[in-house]
Amino acid sequence: MKEFENLYESLHIAGYYRGLIYNAHAVRDYLVAAREFVEKIK
Repeated sequence: MKEFENLYESLHIAGYYRGLIYNAHAVRDYLVAAREFVEKIK
């Protein structure tokens, strides 16, 4: 659950709502982590 919360806060809250992710590499890394998380729970 902690991994989900970290991804949610990073991508959804900081990235989407607040627009705090400015680095394209950071966005890519968060999306890779999100994809890996989804694959784990499938």
